[in-house]
Amino acid sequence: MTMAGRARAATPDGGFPAGFRWGAAAAAPQIESAEGRGRSIWDDFAAQPGRIHDGSTPAVNNRAEARYAEDLDLMAGAGLNSYCVSVSWSRLFPEGRGPADAAGLDLYDRQVDAMLARGIEPWPLLAHWDVPSALEGGWLNRDVADRYAELAEAVGRRLGDRARHFVVLNEPATVAFIGHALAYHAPGLGSVDAFVAAMHHQNLAQGRGFQALRSVLPAGARLGTTLNIQPVHPQADTAADRAAAAALDDCWNRAFLDPLYGRPYPARFEAALAPLLRPGDMEIIAAKPDFLGENYYTSYRARPAPEVPFGATFAPPPDTLPRTDLGWAIEPEGLGTVLRMFREDYGNPEIVITEMGAAFRDGEEALRADPVEDDRRVDWLRAHLAQLQEAMRQGSPVSGAFVWTLTDNWEWAEGFVPTFGLVRVERDTLQRRPRRSLGWFGACARANRVV
Repeated sequence: MTMAGRARAATPDGGFPAGFRWGAAAAAPQIESAEGRGRSIWDDFAAQPGRIHDGSTPAVNNRAEARYAEDLDLMAGAGLNSYCVSVSWSRLFPEGRGPADAAGLDLYDRQVDAMLARGIEPWPLLAHWDVPSALEGGWLNRDVADRYAELAEAVGRRLGDRARHFVVLNEPATVAFIGHALAYHAPGLGSVDAFVAAMHHQNLAQGRGFQALRSVLPAGARLGTTLNIQPVHPQADTAADRAAAAALDDCWNRAFLDPLYGRPYPARFEAALAPLLRPGDMEIIAAKPDFLGENYYTSYRARPAPEVPFGATFAPPPDTLPRTDLGWAIEPEGLGTVLRMFREDYGNPEIVITEMGAAFRDGEEALRADPVEDDRRVDWLRAHLAQLQEAMRQGSPVSGAFVWTLTDNWEWAEGFVPTFGLVRVERDTLQRRPRRSLGWFGACARANRVV
């Protein structure tokens, strides 16, 4: 039986199907230090005053490149069986192009061996936003797609004899819209042209990454990619807000889902895309993934914004909804909405929840406990796993759930303030302190059910 077939199988006692992956997700540029790697666009962005909320940089982070064994021991001890973690593009290609850095490849080689030695299945992610600074123009430059193919080939050749699942790209919508339309993330641009170029060139790089991996991986390897599809609702029931929601849905969701599954881009992008599209691009982008990764955190509200590309941006959630400490609405039912969209609009592909999680601060009383108490995170995960189970009962083939994230990390423009980890990291000492959620999620993994 295929994994998709197993994912569809019902479990009458409320458990998950055999072979379900219970894991954590992480990104190299958020947990590794800058030691031994090249400069990335996020180093450049963090060097600009006022860009990072707490004034921090990714220079130290968690030093995971030296302390990964400690982190993997925490995972294995809890009972988690899978780890989706990116390599650092700027570590493997500090000059932006080949040959790949030997020391960097050795590092990720050792990490994969360390995972397997602990019974943890490695799910390498090719890159998580850390475009090397040496690649002039970044995602504005079409040539970046070829450089991404070089990254994919190098990682596939080195890790493909042991890793069986590869994730090609991560959250292109965030990169294109937040970094190139709103200028809130690196590289800090804000225009229609920048957004559309980043949108198309990421899609193209993703397709080239699939091609490169398929050319070097052994039979049986499974390839997917990760999008952060979120439901988009109008802020108010007005024609203007409904039009804004449709525009934001296109910019955030359909611009990446539609071409991946062989459809044209949404019509609103046609004029802006005309100078960028070349014959054969859409065939490359339609990569036919073996699975689709979904990163789910919340639902979005949209409002008109004439100053933003395509005239729509985010609106705050209703005051009636509970929120995380980042102000994100807690809406587990949105996960069910997304999975229904995949069933009804995109052929019901196999889904892996490659990120799901919430940022909550530790209070003084929680910090006195061992493990650190984080009941709100446990409640958040429990509610979203319930939505996952309901979607599976309705026919969604979901084969795994990965929590964002294993350890507290550097959360991009938010710095170190948001804490998403199943494990707390003391910033002054980098000491790891497990939270209750690590043991709880591990107990779910061991039982293959929500406990």
